[in-house]
Amino acid sequence: MKREQGAGNREQSLVDLACRLGLPTLLGVASVLAIACNRGESAQRPSEKAVAAAQQSAQRAADGPRAEWPNDGCNWIPLAEVEAILGKLAGPPKGSKTTCHYPVPMDSVTLNKRTGYRDMARDLNPKSEAARDTTVNRAIVTLDVDLRGDMTGERAGRMTGAMLANMFKGALGKNTSAADTTKQEAQPKPPNGWDVASVPRRNGDFRGRIGHLTVSIDEDAMFGAVPAEKKAALAARVRDRIPDLPFAYPFAGPRPTEPPSGPDPCGLLTRAEAESVLGKLLAPPYRSHDGGPYARPNGSSCAYYTAGHHVLVLNPRWRNGKQLFGIGRGVGSIVGTVAENPDREKADTLDGPWDDVEPGLDGTLAFLKGDQMLEVEYLTSSTDAAGAVKLARLALGRLTKAASP
Repeated sequence: MKREQGAGNREQSLVDLACRLGLPTLLGVASVLAIACNRGESAQRPSEKAVAAAQQSAQRAADGPRAEWPNDGCNWIPLAEVEAILGKLAGPPKGSKTTCHYPVPMDSVTLNKRTGYRDMARDLNPKSEAARDTTVNRAIVTLDVDLRGDMTGERAGRMTGAMLANMFKGALGKNTSAADTTKQEAQPKPPNGWDVASVPRRNGDFRGRIGHLTVSIDEDAMFGAVPAEKKAALAARVRDRIPDLPFAYPFAGPRPTEPPSGPDPCGLLTRAEAESVLGKLLAPPYRSHDGGPYARPNGSSCAYYTAGHHVLVLNPRWRNGKQLFGIGRGVGSIVGTVAENPDREKADTLDGPWDDVEPGLDGTLAFLKGDQMLEVEYLTSSTDAAGAVKLARLALGRLTKAASP
């Protein structure tokens, strides 16, 4: 859920073959290959680099542009821009692969609140963690960038909210003298530029999502030192700096990438068909990692990328579809005893060239036909369930045909 290392052997084979045939110009690097042919092993390294560059350039032209994940989460945004929003930091930021921690100075009001809380904890239990807190004089604001497009957490939050509302409604019954707590406060629109986002309030943390991109700004302790509006502003600035392109899978490691196996998942839906529903694609359809938006040459899924970090992903299961479909339905039934999936009723009404439909807890729709299954992740895309079903009708027929003996 490794990055290519063995490509050099293939490129050297091309060099050797060209030398033997006396046709180095066929590879488009005549001068370098001629040196390799004449000088032998001593000149093969520049030849390999030239061939690799030519092949990589051709591959990029075929696949479309890619964005690369930075090695340090603090590199998403320059320090000067962070300090323009948060103010002068109390020390240098520290980053990891996915996050960056910014130490911010503590104002006197917040410092007094934190110190008072710690002193109260010492009076109650001197050995408690709160009583031994030595960080009351500093705050850490953490930036987290998530490009996986995993909707499970967001969906779980909505399902939990609906469950609690139903519980309150059942507890109130017909008691009209009690206040009706099921009437939730009207939710303000999220800040511009987000599909879903928390509304800045006081010193609260911020989380915003657009398409498959989620940016979170959190503070590490109560009595936050940074107003919510500044956290929202920092998240928006980070969002605007992230390239609106497919990202290469960033966690592959140094091992060689295995070659693609099985049918091409991108053969199930053409670019023109996808654009008729999603709008203009910013890159050709590309193989992606494990049902998500990350580009990976040997990925088992296919992603269709449109503006605003929006991605629709097809994840075909060429065999054992019935078993996988049953597992998904079983998990959904177990969760359904606690919180109802809001897509259940909608899925039951869908008619089409499939044997069954199952809504996933993460918002995917799974279509079963024979022993083949097609999962469609559309919540991070530019279309709705109706558009996803329209594309599934086209792709599922080709999936079952390609899987037939």
